[in-house]
Amino acid sequence: MDKSLVYNFLIRRGKYFPTKKLIKLASYMKKSPASVYLINKKFYDPTTLTLIFWIFIPFQLVDRLFLRDWLGGIFKLFIPLFSAFLMYYDYENYSLYNGSYGIITEFAFFIFFLWCIWSFIDGFTIYERTKKANYRALLNIL
Repeated sequence: MDKSLVYNFLIRRGKYFPTKKLIKLASYMKKSPASVYLINKKFYDPTTLTLIFWIFIPFQLVDRLFLRDWLGGIFKLFIPLFSAFLMYYDYENYSLYNGSYGIITEFAFFIFFLWCIWSFIDGFTIYERTKKANYRALLNIL
């Protein structure tokens, strides 16, 4: 690919990739014949994805689905459901007879608390994770 097209691409879309990897990207793009197809490829904007994450707080797995982290998305979906199931199970089986909650409910609250911390950390790391996902997508094309 022509040098001017590579640098033009990196000037326009460099904000979508980690800044430390831009020089490496330029060298890969100059060597690869598939670089012509990158001009029309859409990459996720890290700022927009961060805003979507913080606006839609109840839907915390949005970031994982956009970044194609399926395993993390499945865990992020099923952890609150699992803790709610544990709380319901404990309520139905234990509290009706003893009048108090058991150790299962405490464990479920602990799991839910860890999930909340995980989601909060994801909110602050989503910007860099988006750039890394864009970088991996670009390398897969090249």
